[in-house]
This record gives sequence, C-alpha cells and structure tokens, in this order.
Amino acid sequence: MPFGEGKNMRSSLFSRLLIRAEVLSAFQYREFRIFWLGLLVSVTGFQILIVTQSWLIYELTGQAKYLGILGFVTAIPTITLNLVGGVVADRLDQRKLVAITQSLSALLVGVLGLLTWFEIVQVWHVLMIAFISGGVLAFDNPARLSLYPHLIDRKHLMNAVALNTSIWQGTRIIGPAIGGLLIAKLGTASGFLAAG
Repeated sequence: MPFGEGKNMRSSLFSRLLIRAEVLSAFQYREFRIFWLGLLVSVTGFQILIVTQSWLIYELTGQAKYLGILGFVTAIPTITLNLVGGVVADRLDQRKLVAITQSLSALLVGVLGLLTWFEIVQVWHVLMIAFISGGVLAFDNPARLSLYPHLIDRKHLMNAVALNTSIWQGTRIIGPAIGGLLIAKLGTASGFLAAG
C-alpha cells in the first residue's frame, strides 16, 4: 500500500460516516424518534386510506369522475382551513391537538370501515367523511410541524423536516401497496380498518 493511501481510506470512511450521521442527526433525540415512528404509522395509514377510498368510490359508482370529485372534496377543506389550522396550532398545545386530530381521523375512518363492512355504505358517506377528514388534516399538519422545535435542537430542524418528507415519499409506495393487498385478500373494509 503506497504511503498515505491508508490515511485517505480512513478519511474517506470517516467522511461517509459523518455524512450518514448528519443525515440522521435528528434521530439522536428520543422524543423525535418516537414521534417519527408514530408519524410513519399514521402516514402509512393515510396512504392506505386514499387508495381504499378511491377503490370504494369507484366500486360504488363505476364512474371515474367520482375519483376526481373525491379528491376535490378532500382538498377543499384542507386548503381553505390550513391557515386557520396554523393559527390554532400556534395557540394550543400541539401535542393535544395532534392527539385530537389523530383520534378524529381514526374515528372517521373506523365509521367508514364499519359502513363498508355492513354493506350499507353509500357515495355520500364516502364524500362526507372525506370532506370532514380533509378539514381535520388542515389542523393536523400544522400541529405536527410545530412540534419539531419542542422535540429537537433547532440546529437539527432541517434534518427533521427532511426525515418527515422521506416518510411522505416512502409511504406513497408502501401504503397503496398494502391497501391493494388488503382489498384483494380481505375486502374493502379491511383497508379502512387498517388505515384507522
């Protein structure tokens, strides 16, 4: 081994380990790790919900236009109430707000799952629950994001946001796949129950 090559290899290995440590720096905080894992489960459930709602609305109507209507009905309250949700998140205890919004989301999805299970679900049920869920989401997202400064040191804030983004990107693949498998093997109601 030529002189200095071993030093370069050690330096390169150290650089790679340092980069990995920086990429995951927010994980050094226990509260953030717990929060991140909870968020992973929650967002995966949300992605399962999206695919299951879409499947159900198409199953009920047989018309592709209802997929667009479903998306529109979900987006309207999310967009219009987002600023209000941010103000509420700044004024209330964010942990309690997240607990409330997550409980409401689970309750709404559970109701839709039961309606589907008992085969009494109608199109208006799906659209109404999607609308209310969109409103709940408008309060949930700002509350979650405002929790980061309470969980980690501010110098790791950008890393925490990046790790949050990785959850949303990763679950866009995993969640629908899980939802599709559940629907295929156990029926549409199972997707809602898993999402809840």
